[in-house]
Amino acid sequence: FTALCALCWKLGDEFEDIAPVVFDPSKTIYKKHGVTFDTILHLESVGLVLYQPDGFRLESEHQPTFSYFGRMVRLTLRPSSDGDYELDIGSVMFSRVGLELASISEAEPPDSFFDYVLGIWRKHKYYPTVL
Repeated sequence: FTALCALCWKLGDEFEDIAPVVFDPSKTIYKKHGVTFDTILHLESVGLVLYQPDGFRLESEHQPTFSYFGRMVRLTLRPSSDGDYELDIGSVMFSRVGLELASISEAEPPDSFFDYVLGIWRKHKYYPTVL
């Protein structure tokens, strides 16, 4: 669970929401830090996370700001076909209990994960700016 918490970004108006950013648990960067598909399924079975293979989408403002262990990023989103701004935040979300536990986790950010996520967001054309 702590390994998953190390992949969490804070979001929301006051950065009160926490979400693990897991796009594809089969990728080496996740496995290297102890987050695998089996880990995610286990955490789901005990009620700490929700897993959705197609991913979760967050409705957002045009230029939301996120925080990763104190490093701030502003994204410039393109509107979807219906005019809304949405952000793909990966395939894992915390349950209510998982969110409460994550907020007190003492996880440390893994090397290179910040840059990895920025690269994924660039591929999705979310245009990140480090603040």
